[in-house]
Amino acid sequence: MVTAGLDMQGYNWDALHCPREFLKKQRVKDFENYLSLVEPPVGRQMERARSIKSNQEFYRFKYGNMAERCSIGHFQLRKLVWATSKNDVYYLSDDTVRQWIPQGGYSRPIASLPFKVISMACKYDLLFAGGAMGEYACQRLDNTESNVCYGMTTQDINGTTNHLDLFMSRTGVKTGLVSGNDNKVRYLRFDTMTFADTLSMPFPVNCTAISPDKNLLCSVGDSTQTILADANSGAVMSAIDEHHDFSFSCAWSPDGRFFVTGNQDKTARVYDIRNTSKTLHLLAGSVGAIRSVQFSNDGEFLIAAEPIDYVHLYHTKTFDTEQVINLFGAVAGVALTPDDQALFICNADNDLGCGLYEFQRVEDEQSTLYI
Repeated sequence: MVTAGLDMQGYNWDALHCPREFLKKQRVKDFENYLSLVEPPVGRQMERARSIKSNQEFYRFKYGNMAERCSIGHFQLRKLVWATSKNDVYYLSDDTVRQWIPQGGYSRPIASLPFKVISMACKYDLLFAGGAMGEYACQRLDNTESNVCYGMTTQDINGTTNHLDLFMSRTGVKTGLVSGNDNKVRYLRFDTMTFADTLSMPFPVNCTAISPDKNLLCSVGDSTQTILADANSGAVMSAIDEHHDFSFSCAWSPDGRFFVTGNQDKTARVYDIRNTSKTLHLLAGSVGAIRSVQFSNDGEFLIAAEPIDYVHLYHTKTFDTEQVINLFGAVAGVALTPDDQALFICNADNDLGCGLYEFQRVEDEQSTLYI
């Protein structure tokens, strides 16, 4: 990732007279990973993570735009960049959602919101943003001159909208999936702007993902547990308890056979839905919590992002190989375009290369591979 003596963030390490490797090791040593639990669960020992070759290049650095000021609304919530196409990238800047247009080389504001934004989702020509006090806002992306719709997910004093997602219901209705700090998961219908259902969980919910067939929810939160629940009734189908701290991210593989959880214990755990009694793959971070996880749309890669510096791309055929994108700064989010050809990383550290970084998929002659 070096061009004309500069790395992807514009640092000239020869001129700085400080070896990059030395500074990186010092940064890793000094970083204090945040834990919610003072002590791990009694009697629980951390298993050995997979040994993985980290010398792959699945995505190659293409462009860095340090002029864009990216933000993080809450230090534990990091899904703050979305790419709906190769030329439409949405990210948070303070409490304004902006659109970056790579081909044009410019950005523009989409919605300046009157509350502290901590979560967002962009799909189906919709922006869905959530606030620290239960607020939400919706904006059409195909007509940004239209009115912004505002509402509240809850009046609970502890009703933070920790995570948002959008999916298409079986009847073709655009639906918002809201994970709340008040132990609730909610469905918001965008055709009527009403909540279709509210499901209860046994803990404050930091992230929920709905399975591709719309039958199951995977929910994680302020607990070492991962809950698999019926997507219609909320009935708990399985409660998995293997992590050592609280989880803030989860995702399903495109075929619905596998799901993954990201935890503050610095691991991601991959499970097979056919046997959830034990972790299928235990993946370790380099420095801190796994703040966001997602599968590529073709299922070939799993992406796991840490709070600073490291984004891991695992090849899902065997999980024996990975690419580690190694930069300096706070990772506000990672997004893939729908065709998986471009990957964007949002860096929210004003002192260390704040901005958006674009990577292009490296094509090879192999056919698409799955877990």
